[in-house]
Amino acid sequence: MDPSTLLIVEQIVQGVNNQALRDVFVPLGARRCKIIYNKEGVNQGFAGVYFDTAGEASDAQQSRPEFTVGDWQGPPMRSRIAQPADLAHFKPIGGASLVPGPARAHKAQGPSLDEQLDELEVGFSSGDELGSYEVCVIDFEAAVSLAAGAFLPCEVGITVSTVDGGEQRHMHRFVDPGAMAPDAEVRARWTTRHIHGIPHRDFGLAVSDYSQLWAEVKEFLAPLHRPLLFAKGKLMEPSCLSWLAAKAGEPFP
Repeated sequence: MDPSTLLIVEQIVQGVNNQALRDVFVPLGARRCKIIYNKEGVNQGFAGVYFDTAGEASDAQQSRPEFTVGDWQGPPMRSRIAQPADLAHFKPIGGASLVPGPARAHKAQGPSLDEQLDELEVGFSSGDELGSYEVCVIDFEAAVSLAAGAFLPCEVGITVSTVDGGEQRHMHRFVDPGAMAPDAEVRARWTTRHIHGIPHRDFGLAVSDYSQLWAEVKEFLAPLHRPLLFAKGKLMEPSCLSWLAAKAGEPFP
């Protein structure tokens, strides 16, 4: 990781969160803002702001050498270009830029799990708000894996939970994976027998009305306004959702 692409923000007071820094630096091209916290959840007074290039970081630093956020009337926060020693607190990131647009389309691989978890902090001013925050986890089971990271699903489960209340609601359906090549049939049969036990053929509980199932998934997720947490990482769930949308004849968002 090149320290010249990282901006260090210092003198961060308690109550300032990552979203406050994003509001300042995303318009200047930042990809990510990361405040450092200790094990007790207290911020350590500094943060890293990630950029694609040294030039972008330098321009942002010159634009915001000192700044405040909100109605804070105390000493301003200060920014500087990172030094090699600063990298001990920050790790490289992958995934999409926070700034949409064709100029950054080549980076649109989706946020990492670490970046998604950062989003959970956004906007909370009290522990009560955090306790009632809804987190959605979506989990697919695959009948078989195909080439290039594609999967045919046989089960989907979605849960919405809060810290205070636990599970709030859930959705569960078995899915008919549909027709598959002979070699995939063999692997699906082995997976049924040795992995999850879900039949991939002639299973009375499996839904084959994909349009209805896709409509149910969208309706279940509609009240949510945060990124999903994928139970099995960045391949299976997006692949299965894309497959289901295609079977329903609709675009995958």
